[in-house]
Amino acid sequence: MDFDPRLEDAENIQENEVEPQTIDIEALVKEARRSRVIEEADVQAILASADEEQADRLYEQLQRLGIRIVSDEGETIEDMSDANALLEAELEEEDDEDETRPYVHEAEDDPVHTYLKEIGQVSLLTAEQEIWLATQLAAATTLERLTTQVMDEDGQESIHARTIMANYQSLLESWIQADEASQILNAQLPIGKERVELPDLSLIIREAQQLRQGWQSSSPSFMRHYLNDGEWGQAEEWSDLAKSVFTIFTALYLMPPDLSDQVCTYYMENHDLPSLETFQEWLDQDEIALKYNEFMIYHLAEEAKDQLTRANLRLVVSVAKRYMGRGIQFQDLVQEGNVGLLRAVEKFDHTKGYKFSTYATWW
Repeated sequence: MDFDPRLEDAENIQENEVEPQTIDIEALVKEARRSRVIEEADVQAILASADEEQADRLYEQLQRLGIRIVSDEGETIEDMSDANALLEAELEEEDDEDETRPYVHEAEDDPVHTYLKEIGQVSLLTAEQEIWLATQLAAATTLERLTTQVMDEDGQESIHARTIMANYQSLLESWIQADEASQILNAQLPIGKERVELPDLSLIIREAQQLRQGWQSSSPSFMRHYLNDGEWGQAEEWSDLAKSVFTIFTALYLMPPDLSDQVCTYYMENHDLPSLETFQEWLDQDEIALKYNEFMIYHLAEEAKDQLTRANLRLVVSVAKRYMGRGIQFQDLVQEGNVGLLRAVEKFDHTKGYKFSTYATWW
């Protein structure tokens, strides 16, 4: 969220505020490299004067260097962002305050308290569910890009069929890239360390098909388990492999279920993916079925966007509380935070290995 940690009342701003231009960013990064941590307030001060591209570069640099972000209380933000326990504790604190607070008519006299109660009814997301929702969002963006791409190409097949073919070609290319990334990782492994194998594609297919049925599953994510066995989100070398694996997952999610079943059967029998020519022979030319497949992708993406936003409204409140007492009304902080939350949903890159709440605090 786009909170400015230097927000104060007018008098304090004049007396105490450090202008963003005076921050010695180079010295901060140098110290962070030495200690392997950087304080959240310093990061927010840097971001206050940064555009989105600069913020992305800083985010990636800290990730690449393995530098942890810590709050003013010394808590690791990555740990805080696994923040279900933290946010639940804050909600319990609100309930405790209710018991001692004089009665007010919430609907008319305390709309903020009513709002807090309402968002407290929304379940927090697991790390797996965040990945699945983010995949549904990414799939809609990918589908739109592929559709635009094939509209400029000549072909006898319908646009919908050509889009499915372009999606499968992307899957094949990403599988090759994943193989190359795993070979690079294995070449860098110390002697005696377990080799990095390609993921079991049949399990990725099953997870993608499960996601078509809904994101609420309590089953563990095979992809997350596979990537967490390595140094996903910590070592830059794992970024290429993670991006390829998620591109494969998104492509399989975009694929009509009957086709993904055929791909899965072929893979289990041949330990390889079918060629473009073989896939073309399988492609169902039923125009209505292909149109319905695209409709479902866009519909599920809208639902995913709404769910990812609603489930993180408590994060907005949690961050807003850190900046209370600085001359800004709590309602205004929450409103600004909600704007940042919507921006974070649009920009969330689930391939980096961070939870959404970590990523959202940057916006």
